[in-house]
Amino acid sequence: MTEQMLSCGVVVARKTPAGWVTLVLRAFNHWDFPKGILEQGEQPLQAALREVKEETGPYSRGKVARYYLASTR
Repeated sequence: MTEQMLSCGVVVARKTPAGWVTLVLRAFNHWDFPKGILEQGEQPLQAALREVKEETGPYSRGKVARYYLASTR
């Protein structure tokens, strides 16, 4: 039997006057919460917090992504 890899993440939510909003990230063809594989020596909560920081901070080499919201009829 092989050792199972543990993925740790966080559901980031904020209450607004319009209701609750959550943070989701685009992962190829689907949307997901920030998460990633537990690294050796980490506790699950440490890994989850590290993943949120890594996945919501600036991209490598200082690149920043800017997204716009659009609607259609």
